[in-house]
Amino acid sequence: MMDESLETVLDSKTILNAFRQNHPQLTEKGIVDYINGLEVINDQVSFSKQIINGDSFLNKILDSITGKSQQRQLLINKNVATSLEVISVWLQELEFYRIDNDIVITRLIDKLSETRNATMHVNRRVNEIDSRVVELQSKISFEFSRLNERVQRTEAKSHVDLVIAKWNAELWFNYPPLVSLYLCIDELHWGDFGMYCRNSADANKVNDLTDYLRNCLLEIIKKRIGTEKNELFVMAQWLKPISALPDERLEMLTYLCNWADSKTTPITWSIYSYATSYTPTHASKDIPITLNSARLIDRLVDEQSKRVNLNGNY
Repeated sequence: MMDESLETVLDSKTILNAFRQNHPQLTEKGIVDYINGLEVINDQVSFSKQIINGDSFLNKILDSITGKSQQRQLLINKNVATSLEVISVWLQELEFYRIDNDIVITRLIDKLSETRNATMHVNRRVNEIDSRVVELQSKISFEFSRLNERVQRTEAKSHVDLVIAKWNAELWFNYPPLVSLYLCIDELHWGDFGMYCRNSADANKVNDLTDYLRNCLLEIIKKRIGTEKNELFVMAQWLKPISALPDERLEMLTYLCNWADSKTTPITWSIYSYATSYTPTHASKDIPITLNSARLIDRLVDEQSKRVNLNGNY
């Protein structure tokens, strides 16, 4: 008979793998959080408590990406030059897994520059490593330029179609309507749709693409719950079912919403609040008591776009 603790671990990994397959943004967000946790302070590199905690959802995501989180943690010590080795590991893995998200690449470039500058000030014996990092920076910068050229409107629209089809056919029934809308828009934020909206200089085309997304989501709402786009509903009634989600889905939802601010992104913050409390608590006072579907979608899309201002390139 299988040991009960081992069976629990296997079940947990199966659930996590299913989450990563259905919600690919978990991988990108996990990598960005990891990179952000590599803080250069004087002559040492330190992990945030969130990353050190082996039970954290972030640590589970990191370990599931390559299974090498323990190896990476062993590379961390008080020598600031070691952070170059840590980031080099990530560069190799990003290249192997072909993760070309613009948010991840931008944060990686910034962290490379930050770490390299600190290293040059405290250790003169890193010429070989430094040369390698300069080469890697050049390569990643080139890849980022190529990425910007690659992400065109057609690919962004195709991304919308693929994500909408997946949610409409499979995932809508796994979550309450408000959570389904949020997770769908959040996934788009990390993919070709989000990259196009962030990098395109043509505001009119971005607005057209956003309108296309908005109409697709309105069709799903009408089809699945019979609500017309201008029909009012009580916001608290759409938030309340969140607290009844299974624990593992609440944990995932909490992780994906942990960037929200009660004043700047009140709907996402309210979703986070219900997901962390397990019982109905409250919605932000900065959102109306009643909304219609069209306005709800507009606000969710707008809140995602504000992430850049709240969290840098995140």
